[in-house]
Amino acid sequence: MHLQSLKVVNFRALKNIEVEFENQVNVIVGPNAIGKSTILEAIRLVKAMLSPRTPNESNQALFALGAASPHVPNRLRMSAIAQDDEEATIISCRYKFSEEEVTWLKTSTPQIARNIVQARMGQAFAFPGALIAFLSSPQGRMELGKAETEINDEWVRIDAAYQQVTIELTITPGTGPASTGRWTTHNVRFPPHNVRLARLIK
Repeated sequence: MHLQSLKVVNFRALKNIEVEFENQVNVIVGPNAIGKSTILEAIRLVKAMLSPRTPNESNQALFALGAASPHVPNRLRMSAIAQDDEEATIISCRYKFSEEEVTWLKTSTPQIARNIVQARMGQAFAFPGALIAFLSSPQGRMELGKAETEINDEWVRIDAAYQQVTIELTITPGTGPASTGRWTTHNVRFPPHNVRLARLIK
């Protein structure tokens, strides 16, 4: 999966930037304290909040930014995230899947559907036996069918957008983190280049 573009609004040192990345090597240069590391933090935050690999990844990303505390994990400090803590922070990443990734993910639809059902049901399935029993029941089979339909519907949209997907995180003061509700797709293609130099200036 290749990160094609990044849009960041009101996140730490970054007021409003949009960066297009190329297929090969991308180099970010600029003076100290201009926001080079902040670009990486933005990418990590949107990924951790909307597609965490572990149950604690979202909290860990917020802890690392100083936006939350392990002692009060449900309280979000906007001043640690936003340049203007009265305005929303928006981070949007557009990715493109390779042909191999698409093939692998499409063949993994049953496993992904099981993971979705398990995540939706929460901690009720801490034991594998409970999950197997539920998935074997009529209600479990119905939930699996719904999840597979949702996945296949998303693949139709992603395929129509040249296998590109955008995930966007919006953090609103007083409300907290939220996503746009679903991945969105774009019908955009960029020609490949070998190296892209993105320069941040004040």
